[in-house]
Amino acid sequence: MLNYVLSKNYKLILYIMVIKDLVLENKEQKFFWFLLLVNISLMATFIFLVYCSLLNMQIRKNLEERISSVETETYVQAGEYLSASTQIDVDLAQTLGFKEAGQEAIFAVRGRPVATRPAGIE
Repeated sequence: MLNYVLSKNYKLILYIMVIKDLVLENKEQKFFWFLLLVNISLMATFIFLVYCSLLNMQIRKNLEERISSVETETYVQAGEYLSASTQIDVDLAQTLGFKEAGQEAIFAVRGRPVATRPAGIE
């Protein structure tokens, strides 16, 4: 009977040790998988941010090229405007239907407030 009790206790102790090992192993596995998941998510975030940076660099390069082309077009059009403005005279304006003003032009101007008038002028 004593042998049976010892063997039963031995089995119980062995069972407890196996369960304890499994629980510890399970905790370690959970911790390992948690760290692995965190590591993978951080790597994915890093790759995503690098991708966004590269994409923004490409967009910026395209925008700078577009700005350069728009500036070039603006300079060309400004040159055309200046060359065209030197060719306009009174005869061309009259042929296009403009008429000279018969008298001196009169402009209505709102008076400036007293606080902004220069000193000495009333």
